[in-house]
Amino acid sequence: MINKEDYISQVVSLIKNKNTKREIKNEIEAHIEDRIKYYTDAGYELDCATKKAVEKMGSAEDVAKSMAKLHNNTLWVILSILLMIFYIVGLIIANIKFYDFSIINMVDFTEVNEFGSFISVLIFLAGTLAFYTAVKSRNSLLLILHGVISIATPVVSMYAMIPFGYQLVSIVTDFPAAIIAKESFFNSNEIFWKLDDLFPSGIPLCIYYTLTIICILISLLCVVWGIISLVYAKELNLDKRSNKFEIKVKRFSTFLIILSVAALAGTCAEGIYDFAITARENKAYEENLTDNTMKAKEEFDALIIPQSADEVKTLAIKKGLQDYDISEMEYGMLMVYQNDAYTIQIRDDDEDGLYESKRLFSAHTASLSKENKAKLTALEKGSRIENLIEIADFSNITDYTQTVDGDITAVSVSIYCAEDEESYTFEYENGILVETFFDEEEERL
Repeated sequence: MINKEDYISQVVSLIKNKNTKREIKNEIEAHIEDRIKYYTDAGYELDCATKKAVEKMGSAEDVAKSMAKLHNNTLWVILSILLMIFYIVGLIIANIKFYDFSIINMVDFTEVNEFGSFISVLIFLAGTLAFYTAVKSRNSLLLILHGVISIATPVVSMYAMIPFGYQLVSIVTDFPAAIIAKESFFNSNEIFWKLDDLFPSGIPLCIYYTLTIICILISLLCVVWGIISLVYAKELNLDKRSNKFEIKVKRFSTFLIILSVAALAGTCAEGIYDFAITARENKAYEENLTDNTMKAKEEFDALIIPQSADEVKTLAIKKGLQDYDISEMEYGMLMVYQNDAYTIQIRDDDEDGLYESKRLFSAHTASLSKENKAKLTALEKGSRIENLIEIADFSNITDYTQTVDGDITAVSVSIYCAEDEESYTFEYENGILVETFFDEEEERL
C-alpha cells in the first residue's frame, strides 16, 4: 500500500494547474491528518490509522479529478485579466483628464465634476474587483501585476483616485446639503462656505482641510491593496500559509467592494438628483424668461451713459452693492444689475475715467427658425436696428453693448445659437448697420 507522502505526491502530480497545486496538496494532507486522528482516537496504531486514512481517500486519479474541478480558477483568472485591463485603461484616462489639477484643486468642491467623480469611482471599483478576482484565482502573477500597478498609481496617475475619496466623503456631507437646499449637488459647496455665518472664523476652513485629508487617505487605499496583493502573492508560494492572513485578505477585499458599490450607488443617486434639479431649474428659467427679459431691458434702458467714476460709485451705493462689487471699478467695470437670465455692466473700456459703455449679456442661447436665421444673414448695410429686433427679439440676444462716443452711439449685438453653433454679430452706428460677422468670419456688406 502506498504511503501518505507518495499518495499526496501522486495526486498533486496529476493536477495541471500549477497555481492550485500547493493549495490542493495542503488540503489533501489536512484531510488525511483528520482521518488519521479519527482512527487513532478510535484506538488504532499510527501506522494502521495512516494506512486506513489513505485507503479511505480513494484512488489518486479520482481525487485529482475532483480536486481539479473544485479548484478550477480559470473563470477567476479571465475575470481578473479583463478587470486589470479596465483598471489600467481607466488610470490612463484619468491621467489624461486630471493631469493639470493640483491635489488641493482635485478635492476642491468647484473642481470635481460629475464626469471626474464617475470615472474615478469606476476605476476604484475596477481595481477592487481586480484585486478580489486575483485573490480568488490564487494566481501569483496576477497578484504581483495588480500590486505593482496599484502601488505605482499615485506616481503614474496621482489624481485618479482622489475624486473617489471626494465622492465618498461628499455622499455624507455635500449630497445631504444639496437636498436640504434643493439645489444642484455640484453647487452645494456654496452651502458649506456659508458656515462662516454660523461658526467662528476659521472653523469651516478647518473642516474643509480635514475633509481634504480624509479624501486623500481614502484615495491611497489603492496603495494598501497593492501591498497586500504582493504579500499574498508571496504567501501563495509558501508551503505553509497563514490561514488568518488569508481570511483577513478576503475580508479586506469584501470591504473594498462594499465601499466601491456604496460610492457607485451614491454617484448614480447624485446624478439622478442633479438631473431632476436641472430639469426643474430649466423649466423655471423658461417660464420666467419673458419677465426677466423685460426687467433687464428696463434696467438697461434706464442706465445713463456716459457717467464719471464718482457718479458710477454713487449709483453702486444707491443700488446697495457690496464693497467687493464696487472694487471691480478698479478694472473699469461694474455690475449694476443681475437676474436669473441677464447681467448688466457699465464699463470704462478706454480707462479714461469716463464710463461710456453699458453691456447686457446672458448665458442662454437663441432659439431661431431657419427662416429667421436666413433673414438675419440677409440684413443689408444701412438697415436699422429695429429690423434686427423684429427678426430676433430681445430674448434671443446673447450680448448687447452700447457705447457713446461724442455724437456717435455704437451698438454691438451678438446672437448665438448653440444648437448648430452659429453666431451672428451686428455692428451699428446711430442705429444704422455698418457691418456683420457670421460664425466669427467677417463679411462686409
